Amino acid sequence: MSEQLHLCLTIGLLFLLSMGAQAQESACPVLNQAWQSILAKHPSIQAASEKIKSREASANSLKATQLPKLDASASYQYTSEVAQFNIPIPAVAAAMPQGSHNRSELGITASYAIFTGFAQTNSIAAATLATHAQTMDFVQTKNNLALQLGLLHIALQSALEDSRVIQERLQVKMEHVKTIATLKQEGTATQAQVLSAQADVALAAADTAKSSRLVDSLAAEFSNLTDISYPREKMTLCITQSPMQTTPKSYLADELETQAQSIEKSSEAATASQYPMLSAMAGYRYGNPGLQVLGSSWMGYALAGVQLQWNLFDGFERRSTLTRFSSDAKSMQFEAERLRKNQSTTLHQLNSERKSLHTEQEALEAGLAAARSAHDALQAAQVGGTAIADEIRDSDLRTLELESRLILLRYRSASLDLRIAWTRGQDIAFTGE
Repeated sequence: MSEQLHLCLTIGLLFLLSMGAQAQESACPVLNQAWQSILAKHPSIQAASEKIKSREASANSLKATQLPKLDASASYQYTSEVAQFNIPIPAVAAAMPQGSHNRSELGITASYAIFTGFAQTNSIAAATLATHAQTMDFVQTKNNLALQLGLLHIALQSALEDSRVIQERLQVKMEHVKTIATLKQEGTATQAQVLSAQADVALAAADTAKSSRLVDSLAAEFSNLTDISYPREKMTLCITQSPMQTTPKSYLADELETQAQSIEKSSEAATASQYPMLSAMAGYRYGNPGLQVLGSSWMGYALAGVQLQWNLFDGFERRSTLTRFSSDAKSMQFEAERLRKNQSTTLHQLNSERKSLHTEQEALEAGLAAARSAHDALQAAQVGGTAIADEIRDSDLRTLELESRLILLRYRSASLDLRIAWTRGQDIAFTGE
């Protein structure tokens, strides 16, 4: 007999382990597929990605200003009068060549900015920093969606568990109705007790419908977020976080500080207008009449030159621009400081809540152990005929309630751990590793 019992227990244990493995296998692919769908299709991810491309294109366009420019040109002009020398001697004037009504010219010109007051260098640095800041915004957007997906998965698992417990309560109350009806037939229960038990069943049925609607609502939200249908079954959480850093990381604060640095570089680029600008050019022209004062033949010629330009007065435009840049940079630095303080406060609150949940979990575990012992005692007493049906029902419901609260508390703890990881700037993944 003991060998058969041992064999049954072994088979049962293997079955539970296989079910756990199947839950692990079913959860991770679903969540990973949902996450990949978000990364590929979610508008927030796509918008953030396009913003990075835009920033990179802006930086590349500024880098192009450091290279020489090569331009080709072509022109045609018609004049109603022709060029001629004004000589008072008629005979000589008649012998002089006449100009042409038509002027045509083809040309190619190479130009290069030799000195711009470091405007190019600082502008490129500002654009590069702006791209880096936009990349941080992309990471924060991705982390926000990962948090949303993780919390939604936990909420669904919690709602499914709550729905299961409510259905079990309904079963307990339905069994209680049968018991009370039997006792009434035996003359040990009243019609009022039967009606009261039936009312409890009706309330439990209403709670069951309510819990089902909550699951439907959360599943619809999951589908809307991921374009993936959520399996209505118990699964492992399958959520992992990157290793915890010594110092919490705030991508939003880092983004603002990087934007402030970008603005400071833009400010340095704006100061370049107080320096002289030096540029050089060289080119070749082929035109008719070209450099000929009089005549109508084609000729080619080369040209080269340098240009020095220095703005002496701009109506205080530069000063106003620098003031605006300075205020914008300081505003972002102050906002970044505020975000870091809020992050520290939020982490303190979340860690305090985690300690409170741990204390609550210990109390629930102790209460559950006591409820199970009481239930076993009532079952033993019932066999002897000393326990009544109401006490058995209340014991069953109390045990279910404590089991449910303990399981839901674990989901709350998982949700809290996820929020702490997100607040600390840890990356969230759905691989189950």
